Amino acid sequence: MGVVAMPRWTEKEMELLETLWPKHNTDEICRRLNRSNNSVARKANLMGLGSKTQSSDYVTVLSILTTIYGQSARGRVKRFIDNGLPARKSKLRKNKGTWIIKLKDFWKWAKANQDKLNFAHFEKYTLGEEPEWVDAKRKSDFIAEQKRPKEWTLADDTALKALINLPRDEVARRLGRTTRAVCNRYWKLRKSEQLC
Repeated sequence: MGVVAMPRWTEKEMELLETLWPKHNTDEICRRLNRSNNSVARKANLMGLGSKTQSSDYVTVLSILTTIYGQSARGRVKRFIDNGLPARKSKLRKNKGTWIIKLKDFWKWAKANQDKLNFAHFEKYTLGEEPEWVDAKRKSDFIAEQKRPKEWTLADDTALKALINLPRDEVARRLGRTTRAVCNRYWKLRKSEQLC
């Protein structure tokens, strides 16, 4: 038994592929063209149609979250879906589901759910044009992140012990901490008998 060759693509089929590509999933396109998934994907690639999400109004939820949070986004997709992000599962490839959303729908959801997002490290315009409220949110998140107390390290504790005879406000200035943080740490170390 030999391999059955598929007929060459006609101009009409290529025009139909170009029309269907942005709006329909691959399975639907395969059915309408009576072609295999591999054949359709290969022809779309050769025609330069781009990935399914590049050719539509949709973007993957993972790509949005990666843009906002960096590499730590992979585990966040389910959490955002569970929190009501109006994304839908799309079959971009056979048997694989990918969460996708229209960018305008993401912004609408994000505005109503600002407490669930942190834009502190989200660079301006990396998702294209932004609603007006995003810049204020970015600044607010950045300031809030700067105010968060940093963890005391062994090096910080050693420096605190070395500076113990200086006034607390001077120790705080040298360690880049508040006077209250220095006093609290001093008492905590003293309680645990690490500071005599």
